Amino acid sequence: MARWLLTVFILLLFSQAAVAVVDPRPDVMGVYFDEYGDQNCKDDLFVATPFSVWFVYTNPSVDSILGFEAGYHTTAGFTQVGLYPPCGLITPVMPELDNLIVVCPVPIATTQATPLYRIEYLYLGVGSVETTFYLEKARESTQPGNNPHVILADESIMEVQAGQPAYTTLVCVLSTEKLVWGSIKSLYR
Repeated sequence: MARWLLTVFILLLFSQAAVAVVDPRPDVMGVYFDEYGDQNCKDDLFVATPFSVWFVYTNPSVDSILGFEAGYHTTAGFTQVGLYPPCGLITPVMPELDNLIVVCPVPIATTQATPLYRIEYLYLGVGSVETTFYLEKARESTQPGNNPHVILADESIMEVQAGQPAYTTLVCVLSTEKLVWGSIKSLYR
C-alpha cells in the first residue's frame, strides 16, 4: 500500500511538468510552442504579450537538410508580428503560409528536434483563445502524399509525417496521461 501511495504522490508531483514529449515517430514535422518540440499546448496567453509558434523537424533519419515544403494552417485570430525562417533568409511581408517552400543555400544540420521556422504572434485579448495550428502538404507541391516534405542535402525531396496539431486553450490537459498512467499501472499487474 505504501508503494502505491508513493507512486501516486510522485505522479501528482510531476504531472504538471510533463506537458508533452517530442513525437516519438521518425521523420515528423510539427507545430510547437517551443523550439525543442516539447510543448504543443499553450494555456498561458497574456494580453499584449507575444508568443512564438515553431515548425520543428523531430527524429530525423538524415544528418542534414536544405529546407522544407509545408502548408501551415491556423484558426488563429492573433496578430502576426514576425516571421523567422532558418539560415537568415528574408521572408516576404505577406507570405503564402499555406504554400511555404524554404530552401537554404547551405545545409542545416539536424538534431532530435530541429527548428525550421518561427512565427511570432501577439495576443490582443480579443476573441476566442481556442485555436489550432497544424502543418500539411504545401498547396503547390509537386510531390505525392498529403504531408510536409523536407529537401535533402542532395536536393531530393522526402515526405515526412505531419505532427499532431498544437493548440491554445484555457486549460492544457496532460497530453501524455495515457502513457504515464499506463506505465504506472503496469508496475502493479
